[in-house]
Amino acid sequence: MSKKFLYGAAVQGIQSFIFQTKELREIIGASEMVEQICTKCFDEYVQTGEVLLQAAGNIKCEYSNQKECEKTVLEFPRKVMTYAPGITISQAVEVYEKDEDYPMAAQQLEQKLRQQRNRPMRSQTLGMLGCWRAAASGMPIVSIENGNRLDAAIKQKTIHCEEKALCKKAFGMAVPADKFPYNLKDITSHNDWIAIIHIDGNGLGKVVQKKGKNKRDFANFSKNLNEATCTAAQATFMCLNEEYNLDKLSKLPIRPVVLGGDDLTIICRGDLAIDYTKTFIQLFEKKTEQLVGTKLTACGGIAYIKSSYPFYYGYELAEQLCKYAKEQAREINADLTPSCLMFHKVQDSYINDYENDIIPRELLVGTEDAPTLSWAFGPYFTEHQDKFWTINKLQEIAAELDGNEQVDNNAIKSHVRQWMTLMHDNPGLSVQHTERMTDIFGTKKQLLESVLGSVKRPNTNIPVCPAYDIMTYLTIKNQTTK
Repeated sequence: MSKKFLYGAAVQGIQSFIFQTKELREIIGASEMVEQICTKCFDEYVQTGEVLLQAAGNIKCEYSNQKECEKTVLEFPRKVMTYAPGITISQAVEVYEKDEDYPMAAQQLEQKLRQQRNRPMRSQTLGMLGCWRAAASGMPIVSIENGNRLDAAIKQKTIHCEEKALCKKAFGMAVPADKFPYNLKDITSHNDWIAIIHIDGNGLGKVVQKKGKNKRDFANFSKNLNEATCTAAQATFMCLNEEYNLDKLSKLPIRPVVLGGDDLTIICRGDLAIDYTKTFIQLFEKKTEQLVGTKLTACGGIAYIKSSYPFYYGYELAEQLCKYAKEQAREINADLTPSCLMFHKVQDSYINDYENDIIPRELLVGTEDAPTLSWAFGPYFTEHQDKFWTINKLQEIAAELDGNEQVDNNAIKSHVRQWMTLMHDNPGLSVQHTERMTDIFGTKKQLLESVLGSVKRPNTNIPVCPAYDIMTYLTIKNQTTK
């Protein structure tokens, strides 16, 4: 019986490759290149193989010819690292004979890939000690164009920044070339707030364990999941386009960065972020149920940053917020994690870990040893959960508090800000301020209770209050700095 060679590859360093610059043009070029790594770059190696997975930085391909598999192992990493300097590839091969041995072979392949990730490959971009280096990256300069000193990665990103494959995949429609933003000022509107959104599917490992036992089922699942994610992104764009008339703007305020598998990362105008994330998650659930046959949920993290803030740290925060949302949601239902999102507005220059640094440093009221209240009220869910808010409720309460045509509501916002300051500076006086607000705005008592009220949740002894998140949402939506 002839042997079969199960080849697997995992792309590493994607995030740092994309976000190691603050230039949107270079981020666009990098994201377009990453989109091609698992597709166009690998196409020449699948002539005698059968592709099982080819998305989101992961490849699985089965060969019946050993020489063809060896050619892939030998050539593909070099091709990728030359095409996208800074990207590395982990790869492994598992040999098996019978179809019934495939599940074990797939499991062994994953184990080998995990081991290979801990064996970093030598960088192709280090250069010699005494060479001219780019000031921004510290990498060797390979060319000077229009007075700009370019390292290998920036040169490649600049070449590919005009490509539109990822945008077409995310928008699902032909967009005129002059509509695509290449500078951050084209994305921002009335203020400088932009959002980095990272969304990731829930419980995918359990589904893969079931589907992965059969080679054909796994290949179909991977293809259908990727299609569900892409069609959900396209439908989301259409919904936002209809609501915000995006096609009427001089530039589209959305740029996709990563789209494939069950992952989505985009950069967009700040005030669009929550609507985009909510709509995508809801459509992702519907599309996976239709195309995959299994309803998958998703969680998202939104990092609000100023346009001058380093993108890499913004992405790291978005990823941490997504992870935090997943952890909170799993405690509600570990079998079918409910969909939700988490967001945070960056207000200082120092970011480390959201749960262990940002929450204790920025979002707790009281002393460090004995906090009395937390502003970390999220995550916000697409469907009702006990002691949590839905995304819709957050938006409804914020809209009622906003009330631009109602003088009382504008005054309430001012009083809420004063109350939040007093909670930090003088808790005793904050109680008096609450009573004063109740007297002044008696007709808005229910709204005040929603904004200022707090709840205790099973996973913490510190009560949480939504006031901070509501004011953050309104700041991103209304603040005018231009």
